[in-house]
Amino acid sequence: MGQKEENDPNAHYSDPNAHYSDPNEFEIPQSGAINSYLARKFGFAGKTAKDQAWVDATTDLYKDFFEVFRKMIRARRNKLPADELAKLTSEILIPARHPYFEILNGILERNKSGYLVGDDITLADLAISENVDSLKNYGLFKAEEQPKLAALREKVYSHSALKNYIANRPFTEH
Repeated sequence: MGQKEENDPNAHYSDPNAHYSDPNEFEIPQSGAINSYLARKFGFAGKTAKDQAWVDATTDLYKDFFEVFRKMIRARRNKLPADELAKLTSEILIPARHPYFEILNGILERNKSGYLVGDDITLADLAISENVDSLKNYGLFKAEEQPKLAALREKVYSHSALKNYIANRPFTEH
């Protein structure tokens, strides 16, 4: 880091990889590691080793789908013409979304708690709920078509540990 970056508390925001830094702990340079660390620190990693493995598997599923969704984010950010956005949506995003939703609905069907893993909120629930919200903002999620995922999002967003934060955070499209 150069001198200017060291003195700029927002310098890390221009980096494509998120950074987590706690002055009493350490810095972690990658978003996946940051998410895992914070999930363990705040009790969202899963209660058992099996649950933790399923949290990892489900968040990996999210990451795989997000790579496809990221194409839409970039296309809109770069102001691609409407016909190109429509083509990207119909030829790439929607075909990827279908199996993603199918797998998630299957997981929710098997886990009767209403959460994706175990009987309490986990990183998997947070990641998927945020993704559902982003897809909704892009017009790519309709609650009436995906009631289980809509119920998960509502359950996560009304969780006592998160409700106030979610209600007061700034809006972001993705």
